[in-house]
Amino acid sequence: MKSRFLLLCALVILLWPKLCLAKSTFPFHGQLDLANRKLDLTVQVNDQTVFITNINKLSDNDYHLRLKFEHLKALAFDLSSEMEGSLRFHQIEDGISQFISGKIWSQYTLVDRKPIRELLGQFELRQKKLIIPSISFGDIKCSGSVDFNSPYKIDLVFDLTAIEMEDFLAFWSNSREFSAAGTVAGKIKVSGALDHLLLKGNLASFNGFVDKLQYDSFFLNMEGIYPHLQIASSTVSQSDGPSYTLDGPFNLSDQQSFKKQIENLTIAPLINDSGSRVEWTFKRLKDERSGTTEIKYLLRKDNASGDAFSKESDMLGVERRMEF
Repeated sequence: MKSRFLLLCALVILLWPKLCLAKSTFPFHGQLDLANRKLDLTVQVNDQTVFITNINKLSDNDYHLRLKFEHLKALAFDLSSEMEGSLRFHQIEDGISQFISGKIWSQYTLVDRKPIRELLGQFELRQKKLIIPSISFGDIKCSGSVDFNSPYKIDLVFDLTAIEMEDFLAFWSNSREFSAAGTVAGKIKVSGALDHLLLKGNLASFNGFVDKLQYDSFFLNMEGIYPHLQIASSTVSQSDGPSYTLDGPFNLSDQQSFKKQIENLTIAPLINDSGSRVEWTFKRLKDERSGTTEIKYLLRKDNASGDAFSKESDMLGVERRMEF
């Protein structure tokens, strides 16, 4: 089983500098102790960021891994953490096939120098596929699978719970040019081949703002082949203002024009079409003690069949809803 340990160590030594940052090279040094079955490796990324990796072979089939890093710049975030993991090699009944199961966890994790909920998860490597029953980090949970064979198919679901709107926008735009508040929750599904990824998201946010846009509720639906998405059937509602829909294309790779792309989305008053009438809500005023007042434009269809003799009538009115 010594060859397995040597192979694992060799892969870490060869791949780790490349995994840290693509298309860059970094100095590293370490020590391989075959007698005690240990590997210690240090990678110097820059003056502030250092990766320290340890691999210990506990038995013929069990390994323990430790990774420590500080002030890693990833996207628009500053990350520091101490991560640990365990690997176990399982032999299948035929005596030849095997798979790997593992666990991973973290401690002392900081994002922008602030503590967050720690990393915790389980995974398997089976038939050249990474299977993730569950991995959670901060306010994100992930499950699914990734193929290691071409075309490297991905099938992952990300569950978001109460992520700060400012952090959510910074993740996609790789900057912090937005002034924002509120939290984001929902699901993002990533599927397909690595070079043809389908993204589908259904997200919700309440009582927040993005720049000058304030809202009580914001429901965002998006779908498309990365990086080109189509936003459709998304709604924004304000308690003391209009409710309207958002539609239009969005290019995630064009990070320099995120603000302009948001401004170019099609904005229209929210419409309720029941077949016999069409209703637009222009303004909603909410009083927590007595109810909600809505100013509406109502177009009534006298003949829903739409023949030549049908008539339409319209009116502008006020609707009051009492709440108990």
